[in-house]
Amino acid sequence: MVLGESQDVILDQKNNVHNRYLLLYKLLQNRDKQMAILFDGHSRSKAQIQLMLIRREGLVDEILLAKLSDKFRNETDPEMLGW
Repeated sequence: MVLGESQDVILDQKNNVHNRYLLLYKLLQNRDKQMAILFDGHSRSKAQIQLMLIRREGLVDEILLAKLSDKFRNETDPEMLGW
């Protein structure tokens, strides 16, 4: 996902090289912040929201997810929650 977005910015001939660099830099900064929200600071209090966000981004291993309780899977299902 990030690599594809980066490639789109790099190959965009509508912007000059410097603007593409600035856009790429900003994209990577934003994605880094997003990944920090998803994966940093593990705690029980944040587990449910983090798993829901990870699932929303499509970054969950379905085999591992199947090992969780039905209740927890339902509580972290972004589609069921309208995310």
